[in-house]
Amino acid sequence: MNDQTGEYVDEIAIHSNEEPQPLHSGRSRRHDKIWQEPAMSKATRRPALRSRSSVRGYVVHPRTGREIVYESTLERDLAYMLIADPHVRAIQEQPAPVFYIDDAGVRRSHTFDFRVELTDDSHRSLAVKPAARTTDLERTLELIRDQSPRYGDRVELLTGDHITRRRAHDARLITWALRQRNEDEVLALAALAADMRGAATIATFISSRPNEPAAFIAALCLIADGKLRRADTNHLTRSSLIERPARR
Repeated sequence: MNDQTGEYVDEIAIHSNEEPQPLHSGRSRRHDKIWQEPAMSKATRRPALRSRSSVRGYVVHPRTGREIVYESTLERDLAYMLIADPHVRAIQEQPAPVFYIDDAGVRRSHTFDFRVELTDDSHRSLAVKPAARTTDLERTLELIRDQSPRYGDRVELLTGDHITRRRAHDARLITWALRQRNEDEVLALAALAADMRGAATIATFISSRPNEPAAFIAALCLIADGKLRRADTNHLTRSSLIERPARR
């Protein structure tokens, strides 16, 4: 089990037709620093790491160095998607419980799987469940929306229909890139992105850079930073189309 996830660099190599390559030249800030133990999760409850019925563990957020714990493969994959989302500013897994009154008049509590702060200062409370097991949870979330104005329409139920294998794969690849981030290369590519017109493949976009592996990693970092965005819906590879986001 590696320091960050225990599995995901190998998993990317297996499921992608373009294996991430190590940096053979140039320096990454990752290699300039002594390894530090990740900060503890801020979850209000920490799941047991061993379970016969579910996958449990943690992911280390590459920007904050903090553990994000999970209790299922869907939660794990969503954690990666949130890390890779340029609109997400902060992630809190297993936040403080929310109290509500059920249909029988009993006061109950519910702990969301994630609560996230977005770059527009709004918040989303996220419940994660397989699509076949959502019936009771949908009613619970409806009651919370009605009784807790603080949460309102920012309460969302996410299933495998949203947390797809492709999205999770792409998010893991971007998270991997953030761990290898070379700030000088990112800044150089950001300058190229500022003059970008229309869509191009990642391979074409980075073709002028002398260190192709480092440039590929930097391009993925720019996607995570919101300086570039995907222009197709295929698996994320060097052949993927990217473009500069529209200016607001």
